[in-house]
Amino acid sequence: MAEGHAEAELLATRREFAVKRRMMIEGLEALGIKTAVKAPLGTFYVWASLEDLPGDLADADKFFYACLKKKVITVPGHFFDIHPYRARPTVEPYRHWVRFSYGPDRETIRRALSRIGEVIAEAKARR
Repeated sequence: MAEGHAEAELLATRREFAVKRRMMIEGLEALGIKTAVKAPLGTFYVWASLEDLPGDLADADKFFYACLKKKVITVPGHFFDIHPYRARPTVEPYRHWVRFSYGPDRETIRRALSRIGEVIAEAKARR
Protein backbone atom coordinates (compact mmCIF):
# COMPACT_ATOMS: atom_id res chain seq x y z
CA MET A 1 0.00 0.00 0.00
CA ALA A 2 1.34 3.42 -0.95
CA GLU A 3 2.22 5.85 1.80
CA GLY A 4 -0.76 8.03 2.67
CA HIS A 5 -3.27 5.67 1.08
CA ALA A 6 -5.02 4.80 4.35
CA GLU A 7 -5.29 8.47 5.31
CA ALA A 8 -6.71 9.36 1.89
CA GLU A 9 -9.31 6.59 2.19
CA LEU A 10 -10.24 7.76 5.68
CA LEU A 11 -10.74 11.35 4.49
CA ALA A 12 -12.78 10.18 1.49
CA THR A 13 -15.01 8.10 3.77
CA ARG A 14 -15.51 11.04 6.14
CA ARG A 15 -16.42 13.33 3.23
CA GLU A 16 -18.92 10.81 1.87
CA PHE A 17 -20.60 10.36 5.26
CA ALA A 18 -20.78 14.15 5.65
CA VAL A 19 -22.65 14.36 2.33
CA LYS A 20 -25.01 11.55 3.30
CA ARG A 21 -25.57 13.03 6.77
CA ARG A 22 -26.52 16.36 5.18
CA MET A 23 -28.84 14.58 2.71
CA MET A 24 -30.60 12.77 5.55
CA ILE A 25 -30.95 15.78 7.83
CA GLU A 26 -32.13 18.13 5.08
CA GLY A 27 -34.45 15.47 3.67
CA LEU A 28 -36.06 14.71 7.02
CA GLU A 29 -36.46 18.40 7.87
CA ALA A 30 -38.12 19.03 4.48
CA LEU A 31 -40.63 16.29 5.36
CA GLY A 32 -41.48 17.93 8.70
CA ILE A 33 -39.39 15.53 10.78
CA LYS A 34 -37.26 17.47 13.26
CA THR A 35 -33.74 16.19 13.79
CA ALA A 36 -32.24 16.28 17.28
CA VAL A 37 -28.97 17.84 16.14
CA LYS A 38 -27.90 19.30 12.81
CA ALA A 39 -24.41 17.81 12.93
CA PRO A 40 -24.18 14.46 14.73
CA LEU A 41 -20.62 13.79 15.81
CA GLY A 42 -20.52 10.01 15.68
CA THR A 43 -21.73 6.89 13.94
CA PHE A 44 -24.04 7.17 10.95
CA TYR A 45 -27.38 7.72 12.62
CA VAL A 46 -29.71 10.68 13.00
CA TRP A 47 -32.25 10.90 15.81
CA ALA A 48 -35.44 12.73 14.91
CA SER A 49 -38.83 13.58 16.36
CA LEU A 50 -42.07 12.68 14.62
CA GLU A 51 -44.19 14.90 16.90
CA ASP A 52 -45.35 17.20 14.12
CA LEU A 53 -46.41 14.47 11.69
CA PRO A 54 -50.10 13.88 11.02
CA GLY A 55 -52.19 11.45 13.04
CA ASP A 56 -50.73 8.08 13.93
CA LEU A 57 -47.43 8.85 12.18
CA ALA A 58 -46.35 10.81 15.26
CA ASP A 59 -46.06 7.45 17.04
CA ALA A 60 -42.70 5.77 16.30
CA ASP A 61 -44.17 2.25 16.17
CA LYS A 62 -46.98 3.21 13.80
CA PHE A 63 -44.50 5.20 11.68
CA PHE A 64 -42.28 2.10 11.54
CA TYR A 65 -45.12 -0.07 10.19
CA ALA A 66 -46.28 2.57 7.71
CA CYS A 67 -42.74 2.95 6.36
CA LEU A 68 -42.23 -0.81 6.29
CA LYS A 69 -45.10 -1.07 3.78
CA LYS A 70 -42.94 1.13 1.51
CA LYS A 71 -39.85 -1.04 2.21
CA VAL A 72 -38.17 1.51 4.48
CA ILE A 73 -36.96 0.47 7.90
CA THR A 74 -36.76 2.91 10.78
CA VAL A 75 -35.94 2.17 14.41
CA PRO A 76 -38.40 3.39 17.06
CA GLY A 77 -36.66 5.19 19.89
CA HIS A 78 -38.05 2.98 22.63
CA PHE A 79 -35.77 0.18 21.42
CA PHE A 80 -32.99 2.15 23.10
CA ASP A 81 -34.89 2.83 26.31
CA ILE A 82 -33.00 1.87 29.47
CA HIS A 83 -36.35 0.84 30.99
CA PRO A 84 -37.36 -2.13 28.83
CA TYR A 85 -40.91 -3.33 28.60
CA ARG A 86 -42.09 0.26 29.02
CA ALA A 87 -42.40 -0.21 32.77
CA ARG A 88 -42.58 3.42 33.79
CA PRO A 89 -45.17 5.47 35.63
CA THR A 90 -45.20 8.27 33.04
CA VAL A 91 -45.88 8.67 29.35
CA GLU A 92 -43.36 6.89 27.12
CA PRO A 93 -40.64 9.52 26.49
CA TYR A 94 -39.40 7.98 23.23
CA ARG A 95 -42.83 7.55 21.67
CA HIS A 96 -42.13 10.22 19.01
CA TRP A 97 -38.45 9.48 18.43
CA VAL A 98 -36.91 7.46 15.61
CA ARG A 99 -33.35 6.60 14.63
CA PHE A 100 -32.56 6.91 10.91
CA SER A 101 -29.38 5.55 9.33
CA TYR A 102 -27.40 7.36 6.66
CA GLY A 103 -25.08 4.39 6.27
CA PRO A 104 -26.51 3.20 2.93
CA ASP A 105 -25.43 4.66 -0.40
CA ARG A 106 -26.81 8.00 -1.61
CA GLU A 107 -29.39 6.52 -3.97
CA THR A 108 -30.82 4.33 -1.20
CA ILE A 109 -31.09 7.38 1.06
CA ARG A 110 -32.85 9.36 -1.70
CA ARG A 111 -35.25 6.50 -2.33
CA ALA A 112 -35.99 6.07 1.39
CA LEU A 113 -36.67 9.79 1.87
CA SER A 114 -38.97 9.76 -1.15
CA ARG A 115 -40.89 6.78 0.20
CA ILE A 116 -41.16 8.39 3.64
CA GLY A 117 -42.55 11.44 1.85
CA GLU A 118 -45.17 9.20 0.24
CA VAL A 119 -46.15 7.81 3.66
CA ILE A 120 -46.62 11.33 5.01
CA ALA A 121 -48.51 12.56 1.94
CA GLU A 122 -50.87 9.59 2.11
CA ALA A 123 -51.53 10.25 5.80
CA LYS A 124 -52.29 13.90 5.07
CA ALA A 125 -54.63 12.92 2.24
CA ARG A 126 -56.64 10.73 4.64
CA ARG A 127 -57.26 13.60 7.04
